[in-house]
Amino acid sequence: MQARKITLIEIGAGALPSVTPAAPRQSSWFPVVYTAAVTPPVDGVVPNPVADGVVIEWAAVDQAGVVYIIERGPTQEGPWTEIHRTTETRYLYSDGSGQAWWFKITASVRGKPGEGSIVEGTPGKVPNYAEMEELNRQIGQERIDRFNEDLRVAAAAAADATAKADLARDVAVARADAVAAQVADILEADEWSFDGVYPVGDLVQAGGRLYRARVETSGQQPDLFPAVWELIGEYASLGDAVAGALSMTTVNASEIEAQAAQLQAIQVRMPVGAGAVASEASVFAERNARVSADEAQAGQLQAVQARMPAGSGMVASEASVVAESQARATGDAAQAQRTDAVVARLPAGDGSLASQASVTAVEQASVGRDTALGQRIEQVNATVEGKAETSALQVLRSEVQQLEGAVSANSTAITQVKASTVANPNMIANPTWRSGFASWTTPASGGAYSDASYGPFAAIHATASNDTSYQFIPGPITPGMHTLSGEIFRNGLQGNARLAISAYNNDGLIGSITALSDPTKLGVWTRYSCTIDVPAGTTRLLVGIICEVTDAVSSFRRLKLELGAAPTVWSDEVTIGGTASATQALEVRATTLENGQSQLQASYTWALDVNGRAIGMTSVNNGTIGRIDVVADRFGIVDPNNTGSTTFEGGRWLTRSGGLLLAHGKPFGTTGDLLFWIGVGSDVNACSKANGLLWFDNKGAGFFGGSLSAGIRRNAYRSTAVSTAAMVESPPFGTGGAPKTVVFSLAYYNSGYLDSGTPGVVANSVIMTLQRSYNGGAWETVSSMQVGGQTAVYYDDLWGRYSYEASVGGSVTFTDGLPGVGTFAYRVLLSGAAGLWPITLAEANGSNFHIGSQELSLISTEG
Repeated sequence: MQARKITLIEIGAGALPSVTPAAPRQSSWFPVVYTAAVTPPVDGVVPNPVADGVVIEWAAVDQAGVVYIIERGPTQEGPWTEIHRTTETRYLYSDGSGQAWWFKITASVRGKPGEGSIVEGTPGKVPNYAEMEELNRQIGQERIDRFNEDLRVAAAAAADATAKADLARDVAVARADAVAAQVADILEADEWSFDGVYPVGDLVQAGGRLYRARVETSGQQPDLFPAVWELIGEYASLGDAVAGALSMTTVNASEIEAQAAQLQAIQVRMPVGAGAVASEASVFAERNARVSADEAQAGQLQAVQARMPAGSGMVASEASVVAESQARATGDAAQAQRTDAVVARLPAGDGSLASQASVTAVEQASVGRDTALGQRIEQVNATVEGKAETSALQVLRSEVQQLEGAVSANSTAITQVKASTVANPNMIANPTWRSGFASWTTPASGGAYSDASYGPFAAIHATASNDTSYQFIPGPITPGMHTLSGEIFRNGLQGNARLAISAYNNDGLIGSITALSDPTKLGVWTRYSCTIDVPAGTTRLLVGIICEVTDAVSSFRRLKLELGAAPTVWSDEVTIGGTASATQALEVRATTLENGQSQLQASYTWALDVNGRAIGMTSVNNGTIGRIDVVADRFGIVDPNNTGSTTFEGGRWLTRSGGLLLAHGKPFGTTGDLLFWIGVGSDVNACSKANGLLWFDNKGAGFFGGSLSAGIRRNAYRSTAVSTAAMVESPPFGTGGAPKTVVFSLAYYNSGYLDSGTPGVVANSVIMTLQRSYNGGAWETVSSMQVGGQTAVYYDDLWGRYSYEASVGGSVTFTDGLPGVGTFAYRVLLSGAAGLWPITLAEANGSNFHIGSQELSLISTEG
């Protein structure tokens, strides 16, 4: 040990000097506590429902280091469960339940939370498998029903065409029978007798003359009572005139074609001579038929000729009947032809009667050995008051030719249906309010709606003064009459609901006209119109719907502004003419070259064109490559039993079967970045990464669920409520059927000071219980465990107070092997709490009391 040196100083034997006291130093043993600035509340919180959740957005809090705490509760008062923390000003909550929740958004700056803002939101409900299966079934059934309806309409049209053809034929036969009956009445007229009774119109012959009864008569001789009997003429001449009669009518009717032709002529010629009457009648009929079963021809000619020359007091007659039948057979051609002609001539003189009837029908067909040609052209045109015109043209042509050892076969079928409509254009934009109040001013109290029975319409609520919605029609404006029309639906008797149209020039209003609705017509759509004469120099028009001092809602629909003095049929589009056409072409070619090689090609094309927008298909096959190209906005296929369907629409393939949907193609989904998706669903716009069984996006990310086990399904929830009865619950979620690992845990902690206490350690404990609900069923307990902790107490001499530190917690893992692909839900309950927790403590300075922090969490993982 080294000795320490000490130095002594002699100060003498006197008294020691007095000691100068040290100056007191002012100081505090307590540090100044920093008081953080008040954290403001979150403003502008807006929930927006989306396909499978709700997006919550809010205004940013202007403080550094702000963190937003999102909590969820079943009511506006809570209890609250923290579900997320973020530095962003938006949050997507997705549980697919469709259940309404209350959300509290709280800003926290350096751990100091502000006042929370509370809003209600309802996440979009994700349909279950059964709902998606039914929706997909309806989509496929709609296609089948539409196809069957097309077949039904076609069959009905064919039946209607057949009925019209039968009716036309019956009418023609009836007309021929009527003519024949009239001729028979003339030729079979009885000789007048004194005892006979003759009704009105009866024909008799007397003295070589023909008479008709003016009234019912008996015993009155025709040549003596002209008031009773009307002289028709010389019976011999009249008999010659009607000796032969033939009427033939050819009728052909179909859905798009109808043709009827009948020609009858009667000529009567009676030259005048002194007391002389000359007459001539000729009836000629010829039938000539040639039919090729093995090229045969048959013909028949019949002629009847009667001649009855007359002289003074003399009657002479001559009759000739000639019949000829002939049949011929040839090896090169067959021809069938029939010609019927009837000519009756009666030369006329003074007081003569002239008529002529002629009917002709010709049918012909020809077949050649080296060339076969058949052609049919049918055309029907219909025009209705310049409003619509329809034409149908069908050409079928087949031609086979053989020339110099090269064979060329060409068959072409072209069918074209063209319909064009010409109607006054509707000058109003959005005349149905289908797009809301686009192009219209918005009324003070009203809205745009759509009803399954009425379609889209605008409604203006009851008003104590007036309310309106109007639209300007910009120039150039054609001078002349302009008509505004529309339908109004009144619900009340009071006030006016009307349409109005005004004309303006550069100086302002020129004039206006209105159409008032009938207040007595309640609960029914009624069409009204008004017409204004627009002068030259008009720069714009104004159309509007107006309600004045009404006591109920008034609705408006189908407005139309058009040129003309009267309203025409309502139309939605602003167009002068529309055209729709369908074209179909089939071509087959076979060519044998000089070297013996053959070339074959077949092609088929159909196209539908409406106002210049064409869709269709073309198919070409040359024996080496077959190609089919389709151009369509939507292309769908469904099996007859509706067990599945596939659709190409909007650049994407959608395949539906049961409740499942497979979608791939142009980016889609709620986030607009999915390229491939499989899951329970039907609407491609509702596809999301949260509800997909398998998906890939356009950034290279992907997810494999279900049995692939390359991905996981994870659902995490927690509650931050400090309570021995806290609970955390997951909403129902889908599953792939694999086992799920459920981890539930509790963590409570607090430390601080109290003025009183008993030093020592107190044991803390609580029971955590896990419950499960499957497919919305009752809750059942699947796992339970007690977790513990302690609260330590000791006296702090420095502060003169009792220091506390409390904790309790633990974690439990449960594997749920319940099979099934239904919906699962879990919840964790706390019960049986013991010990000294939770406890409210103060900081060291005796202020700022707090109960501590607690987190009850639940995490479910499938994979």
